[in-house]
Amino acid sequence: MPNIVVIRDIIEPQLISSRGFDCENHTVTTDDGYILGIFRIVNNKWKGDTKPILLWHGLGASSDLWLVLNDGQLSRDGIYSEQNGSVVNNCHKELTSNIAFTLSACGYDVWLGNSRGTRYSNTHIDPDMDNFWNYTLTELGVYDVKNTIEYILKQTNKASLPYIGHSMGSTIMFVLLSLEPDFQRYIKPFLAFAPIVFMGNTGSIIRLLTPLVSLLSFLVIPLGLPQELAQFIAQFICANAVTQPICAALMYSYEGFNPFLQWPVLILQNSIPVTIAKSLELSSSKIFLQYGQFILDDRFHKFDYGPIQNIQVYGQPMAPDYPLDKIASNYIGLYKGSNDLLSDLTDVNKLVSRLKVPLVDNYLVPYPLWNHGDPVTSMFDNFFLNGQPQLIESRGFKCEKHLVTTDDGYNIGVFRIINPKWRGDTKPILLWHMLSFSSDVWLFSSPGQLSPEGIYSEQNGSLVNNCGTRLTSNIAFTLSSCGYDVWLGNTRGNQYSNTHQNPSFNNLWNYTFTEVDSIAYIGHSMGTTAMFVLLSLIPKFQRHVKPFI
Repeated sequence: MPNIVVIRDIIEPQLISSRGFDCENHTVTTDDGYILGIFRIVNNKWKGDTKPILLWHGLGASSDLWLVLNDGQLSRDGIYSEQNGSVVNNCHKELTSNIAFTLSACGYDVWLGNSRGTRYSNTHIDPDMDNFWNYTLTELGVYDVKNTIEYILKQTNKASLPYIGHSMGSTIMFVLLSLEPDFQRYIKPFLAFAPIVFMGNTGSIIRLLTPLVSLLSFLVIPLGLPQELAQFIAQFICANAVTQPICAALMYSYEGFNPFLQWPVLILQNSIPVTIAKSLELSSSKIFLQYGQFILDDRFHKFDYGPIQNIQVYGQPMAPDYPLDKIASNYIGLYKGSNDLLSDLTDVNKLVSRLKVPLVDNYLVPYPLWNHGDPVTSMFDNFFLNGQPQLIESRGFKCEKHLVTTDDGYNIGVFRIINPKWRGDTKPILLWHMLSFSSDVWLFSSPGQLSPEGIYSEQNGSLVNNCGTRLTSNIAFTLSSCGYDVWLGNTRGNQYSNTHQNPSFNNLWNYTFTEVDSIAYIGHSMGTTAMFVLLSLIPKFQRHVKPFI
């Protein structure tokens, strides 16, 4: 059985203090009487000004989930690092992966919210209240989130704050901004990680439960597991090598499977017990039912009580939509993944089409297997959320971005790795990725660093590249450190090559292997297929490919 310490029932102050930060406990009483426990991460090593930021969890979780993964430590000098010190945060090009601690290490005043019903927000000013679990997404937005933001702004004497919501944390902010558009002036920006609004195209296993929605719509009960039972399941089932695949299969069918057989899946499987222990928090059955209604109706609407009761509650037989077109904020950013079963890209695009305001970002994470839980559970948030130039520059190299326009009008994004320490001649070489990937895939594995002397090493310096008998593992950076002028290509349609010279071109996706041509390179999987197509159709082009590996 893996030795995963955080499976123990460690409460939030301990989770925070164990990393070298201090913790403050605060209490927010909502306008409808719920008492919410919120936490503040205090970085006593930071001497400059701070800006408050609020992070809000998803359904079934508490604010604990922002803290338990990606083990790290704040040093006496105020420097935060992870992975036993191999990833050191400098608040610029080199960032650590745990969002909450990284933000605090970089001068943000980090607050962690907790929705009513979770372990930290399970009381009411009326101790005899017998209707505690009677609430919907509306109440979470217009009371829990709104009142928490008002409390933080009063405590910090600030006019506004950034808000990061994951999953349901994004849903309830869209609820609040649609029902109270003027509140947008207090939220700059609103960053939605794995946003859930429309759910008509969700591929998650929860779709199988939707036939129960109409049958159970009258229920008002808590759903989830007591903390002790969640800890038991995590420790004795999900951490057991024999039964862990069952937990993995359930998680993957819920949020998206990650089949990359190298580091991502192995690390995620090791974190499964921790995630399970912190992801079965109690919430009202009406929250689960309302999400089920979103799937069935393909609408974003208030809780549907049925025609008769809807007339009593809303004055009309159909539950009214949350008016997304009323949202007035120009500070909204969306961060989505191609492998997210809950927040399907089609549904996210529908959200974008319904908003009447421009977005500050509509970012598709450039890793095709990025799933719903990755924003809070992945050990590689720093790589996937930073973008390719940061990936390259974090290793000590420089990056150039080039745009190639193909003969048929596609704009292809190409990146060039520059080794500033190399003084000799260089030979250009092109690396091309496999199907469903981008050139990012060449950069993620085997973290390493180019020294001021121009020596590239990996594995915390234990593997040093000498360009002869001893080579490092990452092909792209190893080649660059040995004098190659490394270029990274991107096939039309991916994150970096998704535009055409003709903005109104409506046939962007009509192409085959024949049209994917290139120069000279190392190809992986589909990258080799495209080159064999090219050389078979235009044999004379072989003079430009020396060698093709």
